[in-house]
Amino acid sequence: MDNQSEAVLQKPRFKDLFWAYCIDYLIGLAALVFCVVGFIIFIFVFNITNLSRASSLCIVIGGALLWWILVLLYYAIQESRTGATIGKKLFHVLVISKTKLPHPTFGKLMIAYFVDLFLAGIVSQLSQRLVMIILTMCAMPKILVALCGIFVGIFMWVFYFAFREYKYGCTLGKKLMGLQVVQKEETK
Repeated sequence: MDNQSEAVLQKPRFKDLFWAYCIDYLIGLAALVFCVVGFIIFIFVFNITNLSRASSLCIVIGGALLWWILVLLYYAIQESRTGATIGKKLFHVLVISKTKLPHPTFGKLMIAYFVDLFLAGIVSQLSQRLVMIILTMCAMPKILVALCGIFVGIFMWVFYFAFREYKYGCTLGKKLMGLQVVQKEETK
């Protein structure tokens, strides 16, 4: 074999998982900005400014669902084609199937991330609410309470994925679908 390098798969490092999910989270935030700007443009193009509360709520829920679907598709499409998202590629982390397929299937990844995004959202929201309640009880300024709540929510979302994959090799959704997360090390 002339200078071919082999890949050795091993347990992923926590810091690599954490930073990979931070990058993927930022890409998800870009999708959120895209959805928000799209809905604002939609409202102004169609001159929909006198909306009832119910209509406004429908638009907000529609935007949130669109964003959630875009995030699901971001993970599922990339990982079903290459085994990694942009963040995971930068840190040599792969999602593999425990079967003999080269990459996990799109359907398995959609179900896995549906479960995982739901669970990460619960962990994130509960942590965020707890911190905001504690800071409010300590008579902190409202802006500080809000900023700390947002930071803790984001941190716990990223931490859920990174910790579960570091500790157990997969998140609950990936485990249900027979998927595993590994670190790819190049050897010569």
